[in-house]
Amino acid sequence: MELLRVFNKKRLCIFGLMIILNAVLFIMGNKINEQEIIYRDLVNSYNDNIRITEMSKNYLQENPQVSDEDFKEARKIFLERLDYVKNYKERTQNSIDNIKAVQKSSLFSQKNSRSYLELIKSKNDLTKALGYEVKLDNDLWLMKIKDYKYIYWFTGIGCLVVIFSFFNEKENGGMIIYASRNGRLKLLIKRIFILLLFIFTFVIVNYGVISGIALFRYGGIENVFNSAASSLELQLCSYGANRMLYLLIVCIQNTFAFFAWAVMMWGILNLFKNKNVGIVAVIIINLIEMLLYRLIDVKSIYRFLFLRFNKKQV
Repeated sequence: MELLRVFNKKRLCIFGLMIILNAVLFIMGNKINEQEIIYRDLVNSYNDNIRITEMSKNYLQENPQVSDEDFKEARKIFLERLDYVKNYKERTQNSIDNIKAVQKSSLFSQKNSRSYLELIKSKNDLTKALGYEVKLDNDLWLMKIKDYKYIYWFTGIGCLVVIFSFFNEKENGGMIIYASRNGRLKLLIKRIFILLLFIFTFVIVNYGVISGIALFRYGGIENVFNSAASSLELQLCSYGANRMLYLLIVCIQNTFAFFAWAVMMWGILNLFKNKNVGIVAVIIINLIEMLLYRLIDVKSIYRFLFLRFNKKQV
């Protein structure tokens, strides 16, 4: 009954509107531009049997409306991606060799220092990445999803809506539950499960919606099972997975990250008899947290204070 009480028609409508608004903001914030169209066309038309100069010449002849500035910028991005894919194994191995050489330097003589441990981690990540199979393909849709941030705000607000529903004791005869044997514990377990279920479902649905929009707008549905490491920005955090599995991993990571955040906010709200005061405290705490995130050095361990959906890529 607690599940049905929390997810009543009113709240389901709120969550539905949030999903729609999230989709609208994604569409409005990701209008495909001329450079992206050119980049996508170059990627889709490339093959090893044609020279780049000839391919560029043919493209400009077939698309005379394309400006030189847009073409040059798109071609530059295309060539960087092509170089990354063609020389992937060699570049990755060179990076590993360079790290091994740096390890022997006197600058990293302290084996327990943070810088040395970061160096070891980078080497291990690159060693794993060495075996990934990368391809030149249209990855615009995935990059747009990776850079989209509003989904975090909607998920956070959704968590607060669910948490506030826990305080509406008049809806579920709270005193009867508390008076029963182990009533408080059973209710707490139910609510923890409900909160986790909501976050996972909400994240999955939102990512599913914007993934569908991105694939429809930018193309690339034929590449969804290619390695996520085919995109330079995801080389060290793709887990060797294909793009669909990578998105699922991201959803699971965000589920647990937001669950941890939501439990903390729930705990803070429980400290206040007046929940309006509690929500003000929650807002202030999160604003301070975001401020600290911006001020603290990027390599500091205290960067974990701010909840991030997608780690900044190396």
